[in-house]
Amino acid sequence: MRHLFFTLAFSLTIMSAFQAQANYLARSEAQALIDSLVEAHQLDRATLEAVLASAEYDESVIEAISRPKERTLEWHEYREIFLQPLRVRRGLNFWQENRNALERAEADYGVPPQVIVAIIGVETDYGRVTGNHRALNSLATLAFDYPPRSEFFSKELKHLLLLASEEGKDAGSFKSSYAGALGLAQFMPSSFRAYAVDFSGDQQRDIWKNSEDAIGSVGNYLAVHGWRSGERVLMPVSLGEEADMDALRFQGDFSAAPSIADLAGEGVLFHEPKWSELERDVQVMLTSFDNGDGAEPYAGLNNFYVITRYNRSHMYARAVHELSQMLLQDSAQ
Repeated sequence: MRHLFFTLAFSLTIMSAFQAQANYLARSEAQALIDSLVEAHQLDRATLEAVLASAEYDESVIEAISRPKERTLEWHEYREIFLQPLRVRRGLNFWQENRNALERAEADYGVPPQVIVAIIGVETDYGRVTGNHRALNSLATLAFDYPPRSEFFSKELKHLLLLASEEGKDAGSFKSSYAGALGLAQFMPSSFRAYAVDFSGDQQRDIWKNSEDAIGSVGNYLAVHGWRSGERVLMPVSLGEEADMDALRFQGDFSAAPSIADLAGEGVLFHEPKWSELERDVQVMLTSFDNGDGAEPYAGLNNFYVITRYNRSHMYARAVHELSQMLLQDSAQ
Protein backbone atom coordinates (compact mmCIF):
# COMPACT_ATOMS: atom_id res chain seq x y z
CA MET A 1 0.00 0.00 0.00
CA ARG A 2 2.83 2.38 0.93
CA HIS A 3 4.54 1.67 -2.40
CA LEU A 4 1.24 2.30 -4.18
CA PHE A 5 0.81 5.61 -2.33
CA PHE A 6 4.23 6.92 -3.35
CA THR A 7 3.74 5.69 -6.91
CA LEU A 8 0.42 7.53 -7.07
CA ALA A 9 1.90 10.67 -5.49
CA PHE A 10 4.80 10.63 -7.96
CA SER A 11 2.38 10.16 -10.85
CA LEU A 12 0.23 13.07 -9.67
CA THR A 13 3.32 15.26 -9.35
CA ILE A 14 4.41 14.44 -12.88
CA MET A 15 0.87 15.00 -14.14
CA SER A 16 0.64 18.34 -12.33
CA ALA A 17 3.94 19.49 -13.83
CA PHE A 18 2.82 18.37 -17.28
CA GLN A 19 -0.49 20.16 -16.92
CA ALA A 20 1.21 23.36 -15.75
CA GLN A 21 3.54 23.22 -18.73
CA ALA A 22 0.76 22.48 -21.19
CA ASN A 23 -1.68 24.96 -19.70
CA TYR A 24 0.44 28.06 -20.14
CA LEU A 25 0.05 28.00 -23.91
CA ALA A 26 -3.67 27.36 -23.52
CA ARG A 27 -4.19 30.24 -21.10
CA SER A 28 -6.01 33.25 -22.51
CA GLU A 29 -3.35 35.57 -21.04
CA ALA A 30 -0.64 33.73 -22.94
CA GLN A 31 -2.61 33.89 -26.17
CA ALA A 32 -3.13 37.63 -25.67
CA LEU A 33 0.60 38.06 -25.10
CA ILE A 34 1.38 36.17 -28.30
CA ASP A 35 -1.16 38.23 -30.25
CA SER A 36 0.37 41.49 -29.05
CA LEU A 37 3.91 40.41 -29.95
CA VAL A 38 2.85 39.26 -33.39
CA GLU A 39 0.81 42.38 -34.14
CA ALA A 40 3.05 45.06 -32.62
CA HIS A 41 6.50 43.53 -33.14
CA GLN A 42 6.01 41.08 -36.01
CA LEU A 43 7.42 38.13 -34.05
CA ASP A 44 6.76 34.67 -35.42
CA ARG A 45 3.64 33.11 -33.89
CA ALA A 46 4.82 29.51 -34.17
CA THR A 47 8.09 30.35 -32.40
CA LEU A 48 6.26 32.14 -29.58
CA GLU A 49 3.85 29.24 -29.18
CA ALA A 50 6.73 26.80 -28.94
CA VAL A 51 8.46 28.94 -26.33
CA LEU A 52 5.40 29.35 -24.13
CA ALA A 53 4.55 25.67 -24.51
CA SER A 54 7.93 24.94 -22.93
CA ALA A 55 7.35 27.24 -19.95
CA GLU A 56 6.87 25.36 -16.68
CA TYR A 57 5.32 26.36 -13.38
CA ASP A 58 7.96 26.76 -10.64
CA GLU A 59 6.61 26.53 -7.10
CA SER A 60 9.95 27.63 -5.62
CA VAL A 61 9.49 31.01 -7.33
CA ILE A 62 6.18 31.59 -5.56
CA GLU A 63 7.73 30.61 -2.24
CA ALA A 64 10.70 32.95 -2.72
CA ILE A 65 8.72 36.01 -3.77
CA SER A 66 6.45 35.58 -0.76
CA ARG A 67 9.32 36.15 1.69
CA PRO A 68 11.82 38.72 0.29
CA LYS A 69 14.62 39.76 2.67
CA GLU A 70 13.56 43.39 2.60
CA ARG A 71 10.24 42.47 4.22
CA THR A 72 11.51 40.00 6.81
CA LEU A 73 14.75 41.58 8.06
CA GLU A 74 15.59 44.73 9.97
CA TRP A 75 18.54 46.89 8.89
CA HIS A 76 21.02 45.46 11.39
CA GLU A 77 20.22 41.94 10.09
CA TYR A 78 20.24 42.99 6.44
CA ARG A 79 23.58 44.72 6.93
CA GLU A 80 25.20 41.53 8.20
CA ILE A 81 24.49 39.82 4.89
CA PHE A 82 25.95 42.41 2.53
CA LEU A 83 28.67 44.25 4.44
CA GLN A 84 30.92 41.41 5.50
CA PRO A 85 34.73 41.76 5.16
CA LEU A 86 34.81 38.94 2.60
CA ARG A 87 32.49 40.84 0.27
CA VAL A 88 34.69 43.92 0.64
CA ARG A 89 37.80 41.90 -0.26
CA ARG A 90 36.06 40.41 -3.25
CA GLY A 91 34.94 43.88 -4.27
CA LEU A 92 38.49 45.20 -4.12
CA ASN A 93 39.65 42.28 -6.27
CA PHE A 94 36.85 42.95 -8.78
CA TRP A 95 37.83 46.64 -8.83
CA GLN A 96 41.47 45.80 -9.48
CA GLU A 97 40.65 43.27 -12.21
CA ASN A 98 38.31 45.70 -13.97
CA ARG A 99 40.01 49.02 -13.23
CA ASN A 100 40.14 50.19 -16.84
CA ALA A 101 36.46 49.47 -17.50
CA LEU A 102 35.45 51.18 -14.25
CA GLU A 103 37.48 54.27 -15.11
CA ARG A 104 35.89 54.40 -18.56
CA ALA A 105 32.45 54.04 -17.00
CA GLU A 106 33.13 56.94 -14.64
CA ALA A 107 34.32 59.07 -17.57
CA ASP A 108 31.28 58.17 -19.69
CA TYR A 109 28.54 58.14 -17.07
CA GLY A 110 29.84 60.13 -14.10
CA VAL A 111 29.34 57.22 -11.69
CA PRO A 112 32.36 56.47 -9.47
CA PRO A 113 33.90 52.97 -9.53
CA GLN A 114 33.07 52.18 -5.92
CA VAL A 115 29.34 52.64 -6.54
CA ILE A 116 29.26 50.35 -9.58
CA VAL A 117 31.37 47.76 -7.75
CA ALA A 118 29.09 47.97 -4.71
CA ILE A 119 25.94 47.39 -6.76
CA ILE A 120 27.40 44.32 -8.46
CA GLY A 121 28.60 43.15 -5.05
CA VAL A 122 25.21 43.49 -3.38
CA GLU A 123 23.35 42.08 -6.38
CA THR A 124 25.41 38.98 -7.11
CA ASP A 125 28.54 38.91 -4.91
CA TYR A 126 30.56 39.63 -8.07
CA GLY A 127 28.94 36.93 -10.16
CA ARG A 128 28.82 34.21 -7.53
CA VAL A 129 25.03 34.34 -7.09
CA THR A 130 23.39 35.28 -10.38
CA GLY A 131 20.53 32.79 -10.06
CA ASN A 132 20.01 29.37 -11.52
CA HIS A 133 16.35 29.62 -12.41
CA ARG A 134 15.14 29.37 -15.96
CA ALA A 135 14.01 32.95 -16.58
CA LEU A 136 11.17 31.81 -18.83
CA ASN A 137 9.75 29.59 -16.09
CA SER A 138 10.12 32.27 -13.40
CA LEU A 139 8.43 34.98 -15.40
CA ALA A 140 5.64 32.74 -16.73
CA THR A 141 4.94 31.50 -13.20
CA LEU A 142 4.76 35.04 -11.83
CA ALA A 143 2.86 36.42 -14.82
CA PHE A 144 0.19 33.75 -14.88
CA ASP A 145 0.08 32.32 -11.36
CA TYR A 146 0.95 35.19 -9.01
CA PRO A 147 -2.03 37.60 -9.12
CA PRO A 148 -0.56 40.30 -6.80
CA ARG A 149 2.04 41.25 -9.43
CA SER A 150 0.82 39.57 -12.58
CA GLU A 151 0.68 42.83 -14.54
CA PHE A 152 4.32 43.67 -13.82
CA PHE A 153 5.63 40.20 -14.58
CA SER A 154 3.50 39.83 -17.71
CA LYS A 155 5.30 42.90 -19.04
CA GLU A 156 8.66 41.43 -18.06
CA LEU A 157 7.80 38.15 -19.78
CA LYS A 158 6.96 40.14 -22.90
CA HIS A 159 10.30 41.94 -22.65
CA LEU A 160 12.12 38.63 -22.24
CA LEU A 161 10.61 37.38 -25.50
CA LEU A 162 11.52 40.62 -27.26
CA LEU A 163 15.02 40.52 -25.78
CA ALA A 164 15.55 37.00 -27.07
CA SER A 165 14.45 38.05 -30.54
CA GLU A 166 16.67 41.15 -30.55
CA GLU A 167 19.73 39.34 -29.22
CA GLY A 168 19.22 36.27 -31.41
CA LYS A 169 18.98 33.96 -28.40
CA ASP A 170 16.71 31.12 -27.31
CA ALA A 171 14.21 32.63 -24.86
CA GLY A 172 14.36 29.45 -22.81
CA SER A 173 18.12 29.59 -22.37
CA PHE A 174 18.41 32.59 -20.04
CA LYS A 175 19.30 31.93 -16.40
CA SER A 176 18.03 34.34 -13.77
CA SER A 177 17.07 34.95 -10.17
CA TYR A 178 13.72 33.63 -8.97
CA ALA A 179 12.17 36.93 -10.07
CA GLY A 180 13.68 36.89 -13.56
CA ALA A 181 16.64 39.24 -12.93
CA LEU A 182 19.53 38.63 -15.31
CA GLY A 183 23.30 38.45 -15.02
CA LEU A 184 25.89 40.23 -12.87
CA ALA A 185 23.82 43.41 -13.00
CA GLN A 186 20.53 41.59 -12.21
CA PHE A 187 18.60 43.57 -14.80
CA MET A 188 14.99 42.69 -15.38
CA PRO A 189 14.36 42.06 -19.09
CA SER A 190 12.86 45.54 -19.57
CA SER A 191 15.94 47.11 -17.97
CA PHE A 192 18.22 44.99 -20.13
CA ARG A 193 16.51 46.20 -23.28
CA ALA A 194 16.60 49.84 -22.12
CA TYR A 195 19.96 50.17 -20.37
CA ALA A 196 22.33 47.27 -21.11
CA VAL A 197 25.29 48.33 -23.25
CA ASP A 198 28.04 46.66 -25.25
CA PHE A 199 30.84 48.23 -23.22
CA SER A 200 33.51 45.80 -24.44
CA GLY A 201 32.90 46.47 -28.14
CA ASP A 202 32.32 42.85 -29.17
CA GLN A 203 28.87 43.55 -30.64
CA GLN A 204 27.08 41.74 -27.81
CA ARG A 205 25.42 42.85 -24.59
CA ASP A 206 26.56 40.09 -22.27
CA ILE A 207 25.92 40.93 -18.61
CA TRP A 208 26.31 37.29 -17.57
CA LYS A 209 29.97 36.61 -18.33
CA ASN A 210 31.36 39.91 -19.60
CA SER A 211 32.20 42.12 -16.61
CA GLU A 212 32.89 45.11 -18.90
CA ASP A 213 29.34 44.99 -20.25
CA ALA A 214 27.94 44.62 -16.72
CA ILE A 215 29.99 47.60 -15.49
CA GLY A 216 28.97 49.82 -18.40
CA SER A 217 25.34 48.77 -18.07
CA VAL A 218 25.18 49.62 -14.36
CA GLY A 219 26.84 52.98 -15.01
CA ASN A 220 24.43 53.73 -17.83
CA TYR A 221 21.42 52.76 -15.71
CA LEU A 222 22.40 55.07 -12.86
CA ALA A 223 23.27 57.93 -15.21
CA VAL A 224 19.96 57.73 -17.05
CA HIS A 225 18.12 57.75 -13.73
CA GLY A 226 19.81 60.98 -12.68
CA TRP A 227 23.04 60.21 -10.83
CA ARG A 228 24.86 63.44 -9.98
CA SER A 229 28.63 63.20 -9.93
CA GLY A 230 30.29 64.32 -6.72
CA GLU A 231 27.11 64.62 -4.67
CA ARG A 232 26.43 62.89 -1.39
CA VAL A 233 24.05 59.98 -0.92
CA LEU A 234 22.84 59.74 2.67
CA MET A 235 23.30 61.69 5.89
CA PRO A 236 22.17 61.14 9.50
CA VAL A 237 19.69 63.55 11.03
CA SER A 238 17.71 63.70 14.24
CA LEU A 239 14.13 64.53 15.06
CA GLY A 240 12.92 67.35 17.26
CA GLU A 241 9.98 66.81 19.57
CA GLU A 242 7.54 68.17 17.02
CA ALA A 243 8.74 65.99 14.14
CA ASP A 244 6.43 63.17 13.03
CA MET A 245 8.44 60.51 11.19
CA ASP A 246 5.39 58.75 9.76
CA ALA A 247 3.96 61.99 8.39
CA LEU A 248 7.31 63.10 6.94
CA ARG A 249 8.29 59.87 5.18
CA PHE A 250 8.34 60.51 1.45
CA GLN A 251 7.30 58.01 -1.23
CA GLY A 252 7.03 59.02 -4.84
CA ASP A 253 8.81 60.96 -7.55
CA PHE A 254 11.88 62.65 -6.07
CA SER A 255 11.15 65.80 -8.06
CA ALA A 256 8.33 66.40 -5.56
CA ALA A 257 10.45 65.60 -2.49
CA PRO A 258 10.67 68.20 0.29
CA SER A 259 13.72 70.41 0.71
CA ILE A 260 16.05 70.60 3.69
CA ALA A 261 14.28 73.85 4.61
CA ASP A 262 10.89 72.13 4.44
CA LEU A 263 11.94 69.33 6.78
CA ALA A 264 13.79 71.69 9.10
CA GLY A 265 10.52 73.57 9.46
CA GLU A 266 8.85 70.33 10.49
CA GLY A 267 11.36 69.63 13.24
CA VAL A 268 14.04 67.60 11.45
CA LEU A 269 17.49 68.58 12.69
CA PHE A 270 20.35 68.77 10.19
CA HIS A 271 23.62 68.86 12.09
CA GLU A 272 26.05 69.86 9.36
CA PRO A 273 26.17 73.62 8.68
CA LYS A 274 26.81 73.01 4.98
CA TRP A 275 23.40 71.37 4.66
CA SER A 276 21.40 73.23 7.26
CA GLU A 277 22.51 76.73 6.32
CA LEU A 278 24.06 76.91 2.86
CA GLU A 279 21.95 74.54 0.75
CA ARG A 280 18.49 74.69 2.23
CA ASP A 281 16.81 74.12 -1.15
CA VAL A 282 18.42 70.70 -1.62
CA GLN A 283 15.72 68.03 -1.87
CA VAL A 284 15.87 65.06 0.47
CA MET A 285 13.73 62.11 1.51
CA LEU A 286 13.40 61.16 5.17
CA THR A 287 13.87 57.50 6.03
CA SER A 288 14.91 55.40 9.02
CA PHE A 289 16.73 52.18 9.79
CA ASP A 290 16.35 49.81 12.75
CA ASN A 291 19.81 49.23 14.21
CA GLY A 292 18.59 46.78 16.81
CA ASP A 293 18.25 49.43 19.51
CA GLY A 294 15.62 51.51 17.77
CA ALA A 295 15.11 53.45 14.56
CA GLU A 296 17.75 55.91 13.34
CA PRO A 297 16.54 58.70 11.02
CA TYR A 298 18.46 59.62 7.87
CA ALA A 299 17.98 61.97 4.95
CA GLY A 300 18.50 60.47 1.52
CA LEU A 301 19.62 62.83 -1.23
CA ASN A 302 19.19 62.60 -5.00
CA ASN A 303 21.78 59.86 -5.43
CA PHE A 304 20.14 57.78 -2.70
CA TYR A 305 16.89 58.04 -4.63
CA VAL A 306 18.70 57.02 -7.83
CA ILE A 307 19.96 53.83 -6.15
CA THR A 308 16.36 53.04 -5.16
CA ARG A 309 15.48 53.08 -8.86
CA TYR A 310 17.65 49.96 -9.07
CA ASN A 311 15.89 48.40 -6.08
CA ARG A 312 13.17 50.29 -4.22
CA SER A 313 14.26 49.04 -0.80
CA HIS A 314 15.85 51.76 1.33
CA MET A 315 17.89 49.06 3.08
CA TYR A 316 19.25 48.01 -0.30
CA ALA A 317 20.24 51.59 -1.13
CA ARG A 318 21.98 52.05 2.21
CA ALA A 319 23.80 48.72 1.82
CA VAL A 320 25.08 49.81 -1.60
CA HIS A 321 26.15 53.18 -0.22
CA GLU A 322 27.94 51.78 2.83
CA LEU A 323 29.66 49.04 0.82
CA SER A 324 30.84 51.68 -1.67
CA GLN A 325 32.33 53.72 1.17
CA MET A 326 34.06 50.68 2.66
CA LEU A 327 35.51 49.86 -0.78
CA LEU A 328 36.68 53.44 -1.32
CA GLN A 329 38.34 53.59 2.08
CA ASP A 330 40.13 50.26 1.70
CA SER A 331 41.19 50.98 -1.89
CA ALA A 332 43.13 54.00 -0.66
CA GLN A 333 45.18 51.98 1.82
